Amino acid sequence: MTIAELSARIPFHANLDIRVLHARRGDGRALLPAHPHLLNHAATVHAGALFTLADVAAGAAVLPLVWDRVDEVSFVARGAEVRYLRPARGPITAAATCDADVEVRGKVDVPVAVTLTDEEGVQVAAMTVVWHLRPA
Repeated sequence: MTIAELSARIPFHANLDIRVLHARRGDGRALLPAHPHLLNHAATVHAGALFTLADVAAGAAVLPLVWDRVDEVSFVARGAEVRYLRPARGPITAAATCDADVEVRGKVDVPVAVTLTDEEGVQVAAMTVVWHLRPA
């Protein structure tokens, strides 16, 4: 599966113009470009947009674990914990990592750590997403 195929499976991401930069086993990156419609009342990137960006990056780290049988595995976010650290301005990048050696047999929860940074490399948020994988 390619990044384009991955993105096509989740049309919601196009609403925010989120771009998957790479998706590798245990390592995903995504970019949220700067757009005025993504701002909140304080003229910073809306928390919901940051949350979605982190979720996309986490998926980009997890899905390569099952790309060879993606149509045989159900995968959903089971839960998440987010910490907003600083006001987010400009384009934001999310970098996600997880244990790439996890065996996906039966049901498994895969925690994914995500760091969100602005274009100057300042961390603006951190999130842990728990992806639940099971046979479809």
